[in-house]
Amino acid sequence: ESLELYPATVLGTGGRDNDESAGLAMQDPTLDDVLQALATRRSQLVLEIENISPSHPGWESLKKDLAKIDTRIQEMRTQALEQIQKVEVAKAEAKLHEARAVLAAATKAVEGLQNRLRGETKLFELGRRLTAEIAADEVKRVALVGRLDFFDIESKSPGFVWPVSYAVAPNRGESDFLNRLLIVVMLGVVIALGIPIGLEFLDRRLHSALDLHAACGFSPLGWVVSNKIRGSAPIVEDQLRRIAQALDRDFEGPGPHLLLFTGVRGNVGNTTLVGQIAKQLDALDRKVLLVEGDRRTHSSGKRGGLADLILGNATQETSKSAGDLECLSFGADAEDLSLHELADRLRSHYADRDFILVDGPPILESADAELLASRVDGVVLVTCAAKTVTGEVKRASGILSRIHPPSLGAILVQARVQTGRGYFKEFVKQAKEREDKSGAGAKPHRRTS
Repeated sequence: ESLELYPATVLGTGGRDNDESAGLAMQDPTLDDVLQALATRRSQLVLEIENISPSHPGWESLKKDLAKIDTRIQEMRTQALEQIQKVEVAKAEAKLHEARAVLAAATKAVEGLQNRLRGETKLFELGRRLTAEIAADEVKRVALVGRLDFFDIESKSPGFVWPVSYAVAPNRGESDFLNRLLIVVMLGVVIALGIPIGLEFLDRRLHSALDLHAACGFSPLGWVVSNKIRGSAPIVEDQLRRIAQALDRDFEGPGPHLLLFTGVRGNVGNTTLVGQIAKQLDALDRKVLLVEGDRRTHSSGKRGGLADLILGNATQETSKSAGDLECLSFGADAEDLSLHELADRLRSHYADRDFILVDGPPILESADAELLASRVDGVVLVTCAAKTVTGEVKRASGILSRIHPPSLGAILVQARVQTGRGYFKEFVKQAKEREDKSGAGAKPHRRTS
């Protein structure tokens, strides 16, 4: 084993940096002296051990001294390595600091380049916009130059007329009067058209079956033309027949079928309509009974009627005949009686009838109408054209939808017919001709506006 190479072996080799670090470590005088002394002592011990046998009494002592020297050399090696690590760490920190400084300078330079790039980009966009504006202005300039050249050529050509005219005094005579007259006529036309449109827009009354459909939310059962219109009698008869046939078709089962006719409010022609429909049902060979169900407009002073029926004393003879129809009056004795059992009494007592038509009170004015509506087989809401308001129909429909009767319909009475157009035009015309022929020679018909 070479003792001269031992220090190098202790420090180790690992490249140029490690050699430099080992050299710096070996330049320490104290460390160098200690290593030299340990190397000399170790060489002596090795020679002594080689010259004696293991059985020699001092051989063990020499081995222990040699082990101590090896331990000491190992400690010195560790110390040298620690010094080398300190040197390497210091060098690495110095290089890291230098690298950070270089990175900061590079970052600052990059930021400067980015700011410059943003400025150059703004200038480039400005240049593009200015280039586009210049191109557009160039097109206009070329057009103006061409127009100027055209004027120049036109001004030098024969027959040229200067495109300039001198101002003249306004004509205050006939043309001014005509202009004012035209303005007045236009205002009159606008007013004449605007007033009917405005009145129609503000009018909330029902005028047609379409208005009734929009107000109640379902298709009406029918509508009846006003009998005040000349020549409307055949139309009224046909419409009443249609309503009666619709009721007969909807209630085909065994009777009696109890139907309540109630108006939105009073004086809408409810009683008249019930009587007309009853006559049409009677014409269809149906047994019909009319019932006066409004305690507010009952036949005063007459006894019997509903009073006896509700109290269980009614007989078939209590109904009175009105023309060809059987009617049952309300009776003066029934003013304070409850109508809870009226529907059941009518069904049991007049079981041989096909239809029992109840002329009930208005739905918006009487609680009896709500009570009867909840106990009959069907409810017919009667409205009057040019009198019933849309809001009233909506409130009545809301009440009936809450009661939820088995069947619900609506009828519009006193509807107006536009005889100048529509599919009723020829019908009304022919009815008027027949009416004129039937009345000729008796008394001339007096026309009214």
